Amino acid sequence: VASSDERVMIQKRNRLLQTHKKKMRRFFNLADKSKNGSIDMEEFKKMTEHKEVSAWLASMELDVSDPKKLFNLIDSVKRDGTVSLEELIYGVGR
Repeated sequence: VASSDERVMIQKRNRLLQTHKKKMRRFFNLADKSKNGSIDMEEFKKMTEHKEVSAWLASMELDVSDPKKLFNLIDSVKRDGTVSLEELIYGVGR
């Protein structure tokens, strides 16, 4: 039986995960200029050129100095040159 402390920790982790997903969904919707359901390198690079976005990504300990490298790390699941919302959530959350 899980203790009260364990339940609180699980609930906190679930809230953090939901917050992460919400933020990634917002980023994704702003970045997907073509509205085709994926972000390509150019769309991703354009987003990282915004100071607020690059500062936000850096606050998650993501190196935005090389957007192509960061994009490729996020696109490491399918490696198809595009990033889906699921890949973004998983890739940034690692």
